[in-house]
Amino acid sequence: MTTMNEFNNREALHVLMHDLRAPTALILGYIGMIQADIEMGAADVPAEWKDYLDSVARAAERIKTLTDTFSESLKGEA
Repeated sequence: MTTMNEFNNREALHVLMHDLRAPTALILGYIGMIQADIEMGAADVPAEWKDYLDSVARAAERIKTLTDTFSESLKGEA
């Protein structure tokens, strides 16, 4: 039997996962566009900036993986 507190926690996690997905997708999309411009030579940036973009992309991918994993586990509990 699911208690009200467990239900509220599960619902809160659903909302959190949903709210993290959209900005994470936007971050990954924008970084992808910037990296494509850099690779095509349309943008000339210092190596440190490229490293920073790569770091942000890796962090966003980790967030995406976490949100996907949590969302799937929450579906399994329903």
